[in-house]
Amino acid sequence: MFVENLNVFFQSDEFAVDATLNGVAVRGVFDNEFDAASIAVGDIAGSSPGFTLRTVDVPAKPVGKLLVLGAKTYKVVEHRPDGTGVSVLRLEA
Repeated sequence: MFVENLNVFFQSDEFAVDATLNGVAVRGVFDNEFDAASIAVGDIAGSSPGFTLRTVDVPAKPVGKLLVLGAKTYKVVEHRPDGTGVSVLRLEA
């Protein structure tokens, strides 16, 4: 069984930030990476916001729940647990 103290990866003095997920305080790493795709009529570009956090901090059925990060609110559109105790929530502004 994989046993790791994941708290060291989510310290606010490094890259982690505090947020609220479904009304509960959580800490994780926010990213808003560039995303591009080619389709039949041309290229499109945008961003793909995500929030990485400990899986134990993710509520049951997180899709549709709100993540508040500073003054910005996002809706969770996908939950991607990686099997090691870490999850990525794909977000929509």
